[in-house]
Amino acid sequence: MQIRRCKQIGILLKAEIGRIIQTRLNDPLIGFITVTDVEVARDMKYAKVFISVLGDDEKEQNAIKGLDRARPFIQKELSQVVRLRYIPILSFHLDISWKTSARVDELLHQIEQEEEGHLDSNENEKE
Repeated sequence: MQIRRCKQIGILLKAEIGRIIQTRLNDPLIGFITVTDVEVARDMKYAKVFISVLGDDEKEQNAIKGLDRARPFIQKELSQVVRLRYIPILSFHLDISWKTSARVDELLHQIEQEEEGHLDSNENEKE
């Protein structure tokens, strides 16, 4: 029951944090980001906010710094729109799942190319 509630609160926080970042923050360091997930701790006192940043590593680091600076403001805004006894303390993290996925795709493509090359060489030997 508690895990389900944490997931529901995470979904709610994800939507609201994304809205706050897009409409209320004017920090040029943050740039264009997307909130990809929010994981709420079982005691609901802490929440990890995962973000995806459009840009290079420097833009990613700047976005995290900007969000860390804006954390008190974001939490205050959350307290005005989300009705919870306590607003979780937010921490911002880069979502690197897409990078991992891209690397797996790259490796699978490489294996496929090697297998095709191996099959072609076997066919040439038979002739």
